[in-house]
Amino acid sequence: MPDGQTSQFKKFRMPLTVAAGIAVLTALSALLFRFNWAWLGGLFILLAAFVWWLISARQDGVMKTTLIHMSIFILAAAGCTWYLACNVFMPACAADIIFSGIFMLLTDLMLLSLYFLLLSGKAPLWLCHVIRILMTWLLLLPLLGFISFDLRKMLIIANTLEMTVGKFVSDYNISRCLNSFAIKSLIAAAGVFMALMPLPPVKFAPGQTKKYRSIFLLLAGGMVVMSLNGNPVCKLMLFQSPLDKAMLTRQNPLIATNDYTVTGKTTPGIYFLIVGESYDYERAENLRKYKTFYDRIHSQDDYVIFTNTYSVPLLPDGGGIVGGSQYAVTNMLHNASEPKDPEYLLDNPHLFDVMEYCKVTTLTLSNFGPNRIYSNVQRHITEKADHLMITDRDSFGGKYRRLGFQIDNEIPGIIQNWYDQGKFNKEKSFMFIQPLGTHFDDMPLPEEYARKYDRWDVPKDSEGRNRGYLYFDVMLENMIRKMQSFPETRAIIFCSDHSWNRGGDDDKIVMFIWLSEELRKAQPDLQKRLQDMANNKFNNVEMYSLILDIMNIQVVKK
Repeated sequence: MPDGQTSQFKKFRMPLTVAAGIAVLTALSALLFRFNWAWLGGLFILLAAFVWWLISARQDGVMKTTLIHMSIFILAAAGCTWYLACNVFMPACAADIIFSGIFMLLTDLMLLSLYFLLLSGKAPLWLCHVIRILMTWLLLLPLLGFISFDLRKMLIIANTLEMTVGKFVSDYNISRCLNSFAIKSLIAAAGVFMALMPLPPVKFAPGQTKKYRSIFLLLAGGMVVMSLNGNPVCKLMLFQSPLDKAMLTRQNPLIATNDYTVTGKTTPGIYFLIVGESYDYERAENLRKYKTFYDRIHSQDDYVIFTNTYSVPLLPDGGGIVGGSQYAVTNMLHNASEPKDPEYLLDNPHLFDVMEYCKVTTLTLSNFGPNRIYSNVQRHITEKADHLMITDRDSFGGKYRRLGFQIDNEIPGIIQNWYDQGKFNKEKSFMFIQPLGTHFDDMPLPEEYARKYDRWDVPKDSEGRNRGYLYFDVMLENMIRKMQSFPETRAIIFCSDHSWNRGGDDDKIVMFIWLSEELRKAQPDLQKRLQDMANNKFNNVEMYSLILDIMNIQVVKK
């Protein structure tokens, strides 16, 4: 090869090698990880750019300055990633009040790109200072919110001397809380140090500016690629759970094994299960004086009111579920007689397995979709339905994004549409419905209801939950009236997933069952059996057996 061509090859050898490595690694990650190709591809781009940057810095004699600038980049990237992780695993914490995770990531990406491009150009040093400090403090705001959240949790632990704080947020234990606090504090301290540290001047030799601009553009491009696949942390973590992977390939044990016998003839018709959100029995009883729907059904013969019902009292240490709602609902749907870790589901049947075996058409309408990583096991169960719809904040064109549980007003219309479209098998159908319900941070009332409840002088509390219950009571009546309008409807079961205190021996939840006249005639002793259950202590873990009893299905382990 001629000398001129050799020198040209050496000049572009590093960029060509980096590009080839990026192409190969991205292709491999796409084949091996599929859903995470964008995240991993972006990560490989970042790593390649960092290697190129370090090699160039060593050759050009600017290693010290490069390490300082690289630390700023890594700090901002780590802060954004941590912010997104906290959004995934602590949806009710201070993060949601400050910024959304994706907005933070894109904002820092823009500032980082601008910062490094200015460094490689002829911009004044004071402008680089301003951008770097702005970027750092944008990063620190949510971290400071997280730190205060951890401090609050640790104070609760110290005051109660309990190992868990399940009655406050979820199943965080002392070690998790301390580790979380330590990592966030470390990032915040490093951010303050970087914001206050003098920015070293950058002096590139002639001909080097172009190379460093390419490196900085490559770094920014890697972060952009990482953000292409939605929430990158969520996408990555979703496929890291061993239980989640096992659930993806799990076979229905009633079909794959001979361990169970299924008998009984399903009473023809449509059956509904509505799982409410945090509906406290005591609060519902106190509000009966406002002549609520829940109050009126106490005097109706076709309802059985369960007055001594409790939710799952404890949360598991692992297994892919964090939130109390998801653990409670998962236990309601599987066949254990007591709370079990979700891994129990791998070898034992759940309600949708039975429906599949008995050729019952299943439908799911739920607010827990694929974007809710901490509900992945419940999601795997309910996605087995023949017809599925997720009603989260992005549904209906984002119409309810700032209106919280008002989205539940859409449920009667969705049920009617599915009925009209023939999605219900009128001989054998089971529908699982999980409204958004009375989440304390999702309860903005329509103006007419707010005025109405003010006139009623409804007692106020810290989260406005009394008004929320009264409004949800109206929406629940609308749902049930719609279900009762179908001549094929045989039973409607309503049960809260847990109380406001997330379950326990002293926290009752609301539960009732409506039975059609046709079902009472087909099973004359059913209402008395249910009333006997209602008069005794009932845990919503028994929901699986209760539903099969109502539908006249028996599943017996050999």
